[in-house]
Amino acid sequence: MNGLHSIRNGSGPPMVFVHGNPSTHTLWRPLTERLCDRFTVVAVDLPGFGKSQAPHQQSGFRLDQMAETLLRFCQHHQLERIHLVGHSFGAAVAATMGAMEPGRIRTLTLITPLGLQTPPVGQLAKIRMLRAVAIAAWPRLPAGVKGALAKGGARFSYGAAYHPHRAAEVARESQRHDLPRSMSSLMMEADLQGYRQALCQLNMIQEFPLLLIGAGRDRVVPPKQFQKVAELLPRARRHVFPNAGHVPMWQHPDEIERLIMDGLAQEEG
Repeated sequence: MNGLHSIRNGSGPPMVFVHGNPSTHTLWRPLTERLCDRFTVVAVDLPGFGKSQAPHQQSGFRLDQMAETLLRFCQHHQLERIHLVGHSFGAAVAATMGAMEPGRIRTLTLITPLGLQTPPVGQLAKIRMLRAVAIAAWPRLPAGVKGALAKGGARFSYGAAYHPHRAAEVARESQRHDLPRSMSSLMMEADLQGYRQALCQLNMIQEFPLLLIGAGRDRVVPPKQFQKVAELLPRARRHVFPNAGHVPMWQHPDEIERLIMDGLAQEEG
């Protein structure tokens, strides 16, 4: 449906996982392996990542369009009353979808969500310049060079959770020839104002529990940026792993599983 690839395991109430930028459904393995005995776990590849088709138009990478695509995917697969979990940019997609159709959401978990800080004009200009260079050069780079760059990015974002086996998997996923276009397009089409509005809407919606998970050593979404998001969601339960990096589910999967299950107990209560 809409070129959106996914993996599906287990049985029970649906739990949908949305990765960040750049990543794929494999990001969620530490949680999906723990939860598939109680839930139907569905982990998607966002458009332009993993095995999902990329949008033909630049506008297809807009945050609201990504959320619409995810919503249509859920509608097509009859995923009702879902437990929705998003990471980083995927958390922004999940939040936007939750604001669009709150009746479809049973619980919402946002892990190290996208920050709200707009890059300086000069930095945006550099991104556009590097985007053009990367799009042109990436398909011609040797696989080993692509893999080394991807491993460096994983080391930066995973922090203490970095593991060579996971880094090798990230390196394999980086071979997609149009990856620089997808990565940079998400950054350029993020629409932080629309994201802010979605967060404000979520705070007013009382239909489902909301969980925010942060990381004290996050170098992608620094703690100050996480705090800005949290301030817009005072109704949310909040937990910060002080020694974790940007991908805490690879460092604290058992604790995050417990936090999610606590939210389910709150919803059922």
